[in-house]
Amino acid sequence: MATNLKMIVAACWVLMQASSGIAGENITGEATEFSSWFDVTERCVRVTPMPGAVFSDNDVAEEKSLCELDLYNMNIGICPKIWSTSPSVVLYDLAGSKLEDKRRKFQEDICPGGKAAKYVATSELARLKFTMNNPGTSAAYAPAPILYYHLSRYLDTEVHVAPAVWRSIDAQVLLGEVAVDGAIFTEGTRTSKIHAAWQTIVDTIRDPESYAKPGSYGTSDDLLIADGALAYGTLLNASGSGFDEEVNGIEIDSDTIDSDTNVRGMRYFLQTPGLIALQIDAPIAEAIDVGIARAAPPVSETMPDGLSPKQVAFWARELSETALLDFILSQQDRPGNIDKKDFYYWIAGDQVNHVAAGSHTLGDGTVPDDALLIQRAVLNDNDAAGRVEYYNDAWIAGILSRLRHFDAGVYRKLQELAADIHEQGPVWGWLKTSAGISWEESEMIGSNAVAAAETLAQTCEIGLLRFDLDPEAFLVNGAPQEEPVPCRVE
Repeated sequence: MATNLKMIVAACWVLMQASSGIAGENITGEATEFSSWFDVTERCVRVTPMPGAVFSDNDVAEEKSLCELDLYNMNIGICPKIWSTSPSVVLYDLAGSKLEDKRRKFQEDICPGGKAAKYVATSELARLKFTMNNPGTSAAYAPAPILYYHLSRYLDTEVHVAPAVWRSIDAQVLLGEVAVDGAIFTEGTRTSKIHAAWQTIVDTIRDPESYAKPGSYGTSDDLLIADGALAYGTLLNASGSGFDEEVNGIEIDSDTIDSDTNVRGMRYFLQTPGLIALQIDAPIAEAIDVGIARAAPPVSETMPDGLSPKQVAFWARELSETALLDFILSQQDRPGNIDKKDFYYWIAGDQVNHVAAGSHTLGDGTVPDDALLIQRAVLNDNDAAGRVEYYNDAWIAGILSRLRHFDAGVYRKLQELAADIHEQGPVWGWLKTSAGISWEESEMIGSNAVAAAETLAQTCEIGLLRFDLDPEAFLVNGAPQEEPVPCRVE
C-alpha cells in the first residue's frame, strides 16, 4: 500500500502548532509520510511509548499496520461514519471485493448506506477520529484514545484497549471526499449530533474562525494545523459489538450530554453484576454471587440461560480497570460504550488456555467440547476524555472509593505512577511533551492519577481492599487466594 509514501526510519518528532494550548502542542514518535492528491504532506505517527509501559508484539504490529494505511491507495475506500454521535473517517479494504480498484464507485454508491458498507468491502481497516466540542455535538477529543492505549500498557490491564496512532489528512481531501457527504447523508437523521459534527467540520475547513462560538470548547486548532492545510486525529481499529445491559447498564436514550444524563447512566452502570461484586466486602466468590443476585435489571431477564460466576470474575477484573482508566483520564461517557470479544477458555493440566471464538469452534481439534465461552471487555470508544471541561463520571460517582476488590499488579503500577507524578519523573515528562495534550490537561491527568492512588491506598489501609481479582485462578478453583500487598510504595 505504498503510493507516495516515505518512511522516516529514525525516531522523529512532529510538532502540532496549537496557539490556544487546548489541542496540545507536541506529538513525538516515529512518523510515516504520505503525499495527498494535492501534494500536501500527511503524517502518521507511532507515538513515543509512555515510559514504563510494555507493548506486545501484536501492539507494535498493529501500530505499524495502521501507519501503513495510505488514504490514496485505490483499494482503500474512505467513508464518513454517519451513525452514532461522533464523526470519523472509516477506512475500508476493497482488495478482493466486488469493487476492487473501484474506490470512487464505492464511495459514491456504498458510503451513503452507512454500516452496510462493511458488507460490500472485504473488511473495515480503521477509523480516523477527530476532536469535536461544538454546541449540539457529542464530546470527543482526539488524543484520548492514545492516552488510554499507553496508560493501559503502563498499568498492564487485562481489559483490552485498542492501539492508536496520530494521523493527519489533507483538509481539502477530508472536505471533498468525506465531510460534505457526511453532512448531507446525516441531514434529518434521528441523532442530530452526528449531523452537527460533520457540518462543523465542513464549516471549520472553509472558515476556521467559525469553530469558536458560544458553548464550544477550544478553537479550530483542535481540528486543523499547518494554517488549515491539514486536519488531524487518532487512527485506530475500533470496530466491535457492544455489550448489553449486563455490562453497559440500562441505555439512556438522550441526545444530550449533561450532568443529569451522566448521573442516571452511571447509576444503572453501578447496578451491573460485575460492578456490584466489586463493591461487596466479602471473598470474591461470595461477592460475585451477590452481584448476580442483585443486578438490575435481573439477570433472569437479560440472560435467560443464566450467568456463570466464572464469566463475572472476568468482568469484575475488567470493570475495575475501566473505572481506574476512566478516573485518571476524566471520561464522561462510559456507560453504553464497552464492546465485547468472545473467547473459548479451557484447562489442560494446570494450564489455562484460550483462543478467540471467531476463528474456532467447540470440538474443532483445538478447542475441546467442554470449553467455556467467555465474553471479554474491549474499550474501543475512549474519546470523551482528557479535557478539563469534561465531566469525570468515575470521580463524580465515587467508583474507586466503592471498590472492595482489585488486582495486585495493577495496584502496584498505579502507586508507581503516582510516585512518578510526585517526583515529576519520566511519565510526567511524557504527558507534558509527547501525548499531544496541553499542560493544563497533563496537570489534570497527573492530579487524577495521584488521587486514584490515594483513594485506593486509604481503602487498603483500613482493611477494605482485597487483592483477589484473578479470573484465570477463578476458572481453576473458584476461590483465588488474596494476595498481600503493601498499601504504600516503600
